[in-house]
Amino acid sequence: MWRKKWFANKFGHEITPDEALPEAMFVTTNDEDAFRVEVPLTKNTAGVFVFATALLLVIVASRAFWLQIVHGQEYAALAKSNVVASAIVPAPRAVVVDREGREIAGNAAGEDGELLRTYAYPFALAHLIGYVSPPKKDASGHFYQWNFKGVAGAEKAYDEILRGEDGLMWYETSAQGDILTQRMVRSPRETPPLRLTIDAELTQALYTIIQETAQERGFVGGSGVLLRVDDGSVLAATNYPSFDQRPFGNPASSTEAARELARPHAAHLPRAWAGRYAPGSTFKPFVGVSALSRGVITPATTIYSDGKLVVPNPYNPAQPTTYRDWGAPAHGANDITRALAFSSNVFFMSVAGGNPPAGIPTGIGITNLAEDLRAFGFLDALTFAGTEVPSGVIPTPQWKEKIYGTRWRLGDTYLTAIGQFGVQVTPLSLARAVGSIATGKLVRPCLTEDECASHTPTDLPFPQEALTVVRKGMRRAVEEGTARGLHLPFVTVAAKTGTAELGTTHTSVNSLVIGFFPYEHPRYAFAVVMEQGPATNTIGGVYVMANLLLWMRDHAPHYLEE
Repeated sequence: MWRKKWFANKFGHEITPDEALPEAMFVTTNDEDAFRVEVPLTKNTAGVFVFATALLLVIVASRAFWLQIVHGQEYAALAKSNVVASAIVPAPRAVVVDREGREIAGNAAGEDGELLRTYAYPFALAHLIGYVSPPKKDASGHFYQWNFKGVAGAEKAYDEILRGEDGLMWYETSAQGDILTQRMVRSPRETPPLRLTIDAELTQALYTIIQETAQERGFVGGSGVLLRVDDGSVLAATNYPSFDQRPFGNPASSTEAARELARPHAAHLPRAWAGRYAPGSTFKPFVGVSALSRGVITPATTIYSDGKLVVPNPYNPAQPTTYRDWGAPAHGANDITRALAFSSNVFFMSVAGGNPPAGIPTGIGITNLAEDLRAFGFLDALTFAGTEVPSGVIPTPQWKEKIYGTRWRLGDTYLTAIGQFGVQVTPLSLARAVGSIATGKLVRPCLTEDECASHTPTDLPFPQEALTVVRKGMRRAVEEGTARGLHLPFVTVAAKTGTAELGTTHTSVNSLVIGFFPYEHPRYAFAVVMEQGPATNTIGGVYVMANLLLWMRDHAPHYLEE
């Protein structure tokens, strides 16, 4: 009863049952929320919640500050190193072999495991094979050049082929830099050996003969070329002086490489295909072809030489210009084969510029002569062993006007016909040109089978009868003339010698010889130039070529077969 009175006093009326009991007891519903009793938070509870949230935010912010600001760079570096990365796996550089399969350039492991580029024929093949630049690192030890890179010679010319295809590796490292896992995604692929047309042993022999001859006979240098006349494939091409390219393939030999680069420029000049020389009398076979083809002479035409050709001076008859023959063997009546055999200057000057007293009223003329000489490829721009082969120089009136600012004279035609004045050719172009006399076709020098197969020889624009007569004259030079040093019992050679006088005093000369063999069925053409030797010396280009043929007889007789 007292409770009833207390509630009545508290609320102003008597409490009924529906006010004291939950509404859910009197309402039928499926809504669970209808039975939830909501109690408001106290002030203490809300304060604790706010304080805990703020404290958590402070802890997170402090940690973020510690990680990102205080140690940000340190952890960023660790994070970067603790990721999956990739690295190039350089492919081994392809091996280079000669026509017989001998290794010319290869690979080896250094003392520290680094890869080295090796060369089996230093000096003799230095210009032709060339050299590489080794892989390079920056100051922090990171590679910025992964592979060997061809710098000169065949290493440069065929660099893309020799490099192969690099591989790719993925690897994962820990924060401490330790490799956790690694996987080869793409294996490096090495290119098969590159086979050149060169005979390395033959080239070494030619180099040694040139070197010894130069040292013994006072020449400052020399070069030689031997190529096939049917497709232009080069068997030998070498130069003296030369250099040692082996240090360039060793990253640890930078000092030695620098020393080799510091050699005089002459040691780095690939004379055989980039050196230009006055050809002297080796030019006469080509002038002979021109004269026969244009009908200036016939095979039976003879021109008498008394040792000189005298050109009257219309301005001062008392002072004519005299051009002398080289010596007594060239004197007398000469047809073209004898003129080639004994190298008569008077004969070839007469057919080029005319000699009315000798029955040659006008001659070929410089314009026609220059056109015909161009057909032998002397002015062609070539690329050989990674080097641009300079085109030759055939003097013309326009050339003289440009170079000297003076007009052309008859004597200029005479001197051009005997390979003097401003004529300049390379040993490679001489070998190529004399090979075309042997076959009637002009080939392009090449170093690989694919290159040789991609070029079609060009027919010379001259009658075969003219070429045949000149070939006979070159054979006669070997049998009884100036090239008798090549009259050997085991091979038939056709050749033409040349001596180019140097300077105004003529105390130094270049000694040259060109030719082909075997005579009846030509397979190979050659050119040798011995540079700047004493004018009194009788040993030169012929001596070098004779010794090379002797070496071939003993070590490579298959080259001498008919």
